[in-house]
Amino acid sequence: MGLKFGIHVMRGISTAAVSKNMPILGSPVGRRWTAQDIALTSRPCSWMPQCFLSVNTSTEGGKAFINSLYQQYASWGVDFVKLDCVFGEDDMSLDEITTVSKAIVNTGRPMVYSLSPGVRATPSMGKLVNNLAHMYRVTSDDWDIWNDVQSHFDVARDFAAAGLIGALGLQGGHSWPDLDMLPLGWLTDPGANQGPHRSTGLTPDEQKTQITLWAMAKSPLIYGGDLRHIDQATLSLITNSVILDINSNSFGNAEIAAASSTDNEALPVLNLVACEQATNTSWAIRNAESPGANDYLCWRVPEVINRAGELAHCLNWTVSSRAPISLYKKRGATEVGAHILQRGIAHLWSADAGNICLDSFHDRQGAVANSERITSKLFSSCSKQRSQTWQLTSKGELKSTSNSGLCAAIDAQINTARIWAARGTQGQYYVAFFNLGLKASTVSIPLDKLIRSQNLAYGSELSGSTAATSCTGIDVWSNQGTGIFSGILSATVPSHGCKLYSLTCGSN
Repeated sequence: MGLKFGIHVMRGISTAAVSKNMPILGSPVGRRWTAQDIALTSRPCSWMPQCFLSVNTSTEGGKAFINSLYQQYASWGVDFVKLDCVFGEDDMSLDEITTVSKAIVNTGRPMVYSLSPGVRATPSMGKLVNNLAHMYRVTSDDWDIWNDVQSHFDVARDFAAAGLIGALGLQGGHSWPDLDMLPLGWLTDPGANQGPHRSTGLTPDEQKTQITLWAMAKSPLIYGGDLRHIDQATLSLITNSVILDINSNSFGNAEIAAASSTDNEALPVLNLVACEQATNTSWAIRNAESPGANDYLCWRVPEVINRAGELAHCLNWTVSSRAPISLYKKRGATEVGAHILQRGIAHLWSADAGNICLDSFHDRQGAVANSERITSKLFSSCSKQRSQTWQLTSKGELKSTSNSGLCAAIDAQINTARIWAARGTQGQYYVAFFNLGLKASTVSIPLDKLIRSQNLAYGSELSGSTAATSCTGIDVWSNQGTGIFSGILSATVPSHGCKLYSLTCGSN
């Protein structure tokens, strides 16, 4: 069927092999190396410490172990290797990344080498590994939740601005920041290995927004659904010829600053932060307006003001009837019903992607050590762990009852309109308008600014005047012609939606 064979493996060596002190295949002559000789027990995988330990790749035994693995993968005919828990802010293991890179080259078999983090990565980290791999994940797991899609915009912008899209890669090729899978089509819930199965939770507009951003950022496109049960709409989405051309062949890809929008609303983003950094957010319970109705869990942030001028907003969560009673996000709801347990303890549950709860465990190290706001990997499968219980304190904090030191906080992301641009191999301009806001908005950009941004990025490589310009082309998603327009490119973009244009422009 033309498909490739890929495997997903973990860094290092298994604790099972270490506990049995298994011999290392291919040990150099003169010494019998074992698993306990090469295992670094002080460096377990942060999110699976009971299973995997780093390997001491400075030893001959450690190198022999890594080489034996990749020789075996090559003998199986593997085309793609995703190496997990080896990259990013919690699990950066540059020595093992480098050793695996050399081992893959030494097999003589072409294999795509992909790195994956536990939480997230920064452009500075990308610059350490781009020449060692073909692609590297720069975010935590991406699921079919709008907040996950939205969190990728700043990440994609920053890696593009750092010049890492298509930078030097393994063996002189290119390397690509990876925004993670496309959770489209027929899926399970996070952590559900056997189902139940369901259709993606993203709306059609949100699906187009996701694949358009991924294409404009030239992220590897990896389909996350079940190919055996793909529907025609999803198939059309992932095989769109313009999307694939942008992803494969465009250049000069970048977000253009200062997009103009008629609705530059404040956009609240839920994050986990060190509690001492959460002073701008105050949480409270607002009583229900009618007897028998749910109370509301609300927040107050000075930077975010609603239309009435009040500084209080309610989360889009409502009460669960399960025990223990929890807060959960309900798709389509406009306000939140909430019930706080005795002593103010509750679970926070998201219904957008199944039975998953707000969890302080995954981001603990990064958030506390760096005092940074983290916008992804906030949820995991619901359990009775303390990391998933939260307490409303007398100071208005929504605080984890674990020892993580994390509190829930609201950030205000003011710029809800985003514009990306790129050039095509036939001289066309690709322009994508995005609306991250909660209602339709008119987004626009002067054409001379669009062209100037591309000329500044690539200098003499690009032709074309920066003077007033007229353009014509197609609206990619509607497959309709744009007609001829001059001066300003403008479009009304639906909430969470996008407009994508392929334009041919010339001077007036």
